[in-house]
Parts: sequence; C-alpha cells; structure tokens
Amino acid sequence: MNPFIGPETNMFLMRWNPEISDFSIKRMKELSDYLKSDKGCVKWRWAIRDWQDAETFDLFVMLREGADEKAGIITAGMLYGNPYRGEDWRGSRKKMHYVDMISSKISDPDGVPLVSIDELVRRISDIDWNHGHCGVLMTEEQKEIMFDIFKENMPYEWTDDCWDDNFGDEEV
Repeated sequence: MNPFIGPETNMFLMRWNPEISDFSIKRMKELSDYLKSDKGCVKWRWAIRDWQDAETFDLFVMLREGADEKAGIITAGMLYGNPYRGEDWRGSRKKMHYVDMISSKISDPDGVPLVSIDELVRRISDIDWNHGHCGVLMTEEQKEIMFDIFKENMPYEWTDDCWDDNFGDEEV
C-alpha cells in the first residue's frame, strides 16, 4: 500500500457518460489538452452520491461510460474540499451534492482511456462498470486493487502547482 493512502483515505468512483452529461467531450478535451501542456493541475467539480463519506484529500477515479474502446478510467485525483449542495446539473429542482476535485492527467476523450473497461471488469468484478451512480464510495478491497492498477498503468506525479496557495483561483 502507498504510505500516502491509508485506511482512512476513501476512494470514490465518479462516472461520466458523454451521451447524457452536461460536461461535453469538447470540454473534457480542453482539460486534457491543458494538462498535456505541463500546466500542473485542474480543479473541477462533480456530483457525488456518497457525499457524507467524502472529505478533502480523499481519492477519486473517473470512469468514462460507453460500449466502445473509449470506455474506462480517464483520470484520477483527489478531492479538494468538502462536499457542498447545489442545483441539479440536469435542471430538476432536486438538490445534489458536489465536490471539487483536482487532476493532473486526463486521457484524451477521443482516444483510449488510461485503464480499459476490460481490465476493470477483470480485476474488480464486483462493480457494475456499465451502470451505477456517480460518486459511490469504493470498498477497501476495491481501493487496494485500484491502487495496484494505478501503479501498473498510470503513475501519478503531483506538481507543486497542485498545492500552490492560489491554485484553483483561475478557471481553466
């Protein structure tokens, strides 16, 4: 286990379905391109179902849903702040919870993911990778396996820009 990630560190599975999301493929591509230019990190917000279990410096993985080779983990990172209530992104009157997140790498949404859906299904079979809610707390065992997948597929290096006092003041 990574010494940075302890038993008290939660990991959440975020989901992005570009077919229904208000977060467009174009916007995801802009973030991906921005990070490829060595700009450090991006801060963005996402809906979280298990908000009561989330706190600053917990981890997340973002799954791009779909039935093609683009489906899989497209980014991972940390929660940057505690969850907060907001308007439903779909426009209903329902209140939702959101959390700010930071990422230092996002795969090109027109390319292959950092981790394929096939590998996810093979390695963590107790998650339904095709259906589910966004922002679900992963179990300790799922977190451990996902961390092993990180080490094998997507080494993460946080830059000083991620922790700068002014980080997040500018919108990307």
